[in-house]
Amino acid sequence: MVLLLYRIKANIPVILMGETGCGKKSLVIKLNQILNGRKTIIKTINIHPGITDEIIYKRMEEVNKEAEKLKNGGKKYWIFFIEMNTYLSLSLFKEIIY
Repeated sequence: MVLLLYRIKANIPVILMGETGCGKKSLVIKLNQILNGRKTIIKTINIHPGITDEIIYKRMEEVNKEAEKLKNGGKKYWIFFIEMNTYLSLSLFKEIIY
């Protein structure tokens, strides 16, 4: 958890890996509560084999617009991709993260 905290503070993207249902999302939500007192918005995007690049681009555009609005109020925005490893085009996520 400390290493995760350091990466978040340094604005470095974080990838959590683990079995389905092991608590990755719960960990992120709890960490948000500890760090920000819930001042950070967490957006969850479920990834599945049927999702396309276009859908992901559209969702990211929506998230970016929402994040810009919140930025002026001092809030942050975290995006949590669920089951990212099931997506066929992982290069798209590399582009998003970097």
